[in-house]
Amino acid sequence: MKYLVVAALVALVVGVSTALAGSAGSSHTNAAPGVRNGVIFACVETHGSAPTIGDIKLSHCNRAYKPLVWNIRGREGAPGPAGPAGPAGPADPAGPAGNAPPTLTTDTLTYAPGATVTYAGVNWTNCTSVKLDTFGQGGFTVASGITPTAPAGTFTGTFTAPAAAGEVLLVAQGVGTNCHSLTIFTVS
Repeated sequence: MKYLVVAALVALVVGVSTALAGSAGSSHTNAAPGVRNGVIFACVETHGSAPTIGDIKLSHCNRAYKPLVWNIRGREGAPGPAGPAGPAGPADPAGPAGNAPPTLTTDTLTYAPGATVTYAGVNWTNCTSVKLDTFGQGGFTVASGITPTAPAGTFTGTFTAPAAAGEVLLVAQGVGTNCHSLTIFTVS
């Protein structure tokens, strides 16, 4: 606070002295006293009589004065609290659609013991060597080494439903990323 009062006083005195001096032969250089860009330029007396040593001069410094410079603004204070959040920005355009996951289906959900089960796989585009296994009463490998047909990554086939009644889990697994799917059917 003390520095702000001094800075204001210096600015006032410099303004008044400049107004009174006018253009009466005063030539100011960059080192001349005054206020420029928030910086105060002045002089302090270093030689002379005891009562005047240390006096600050705001205009027309001579050899008995040493240049003195300080900033009007003073030191930077502590950061203030964060302001409120701004509004949301515009939405980005939608990206391209991803690949649908591989699926495995059967032609119906219920089969008689020993009936023919027809299965189909779709979206197995990046998969190779697909293997189908059943799990349940009398589980077995249905097929292996299946290569899905391009471009949709499809395959189909048939097998005989188990003779024992119950739920059967049909699982397909292939080589590649996300190359797996399953379906459930009932034998009754």
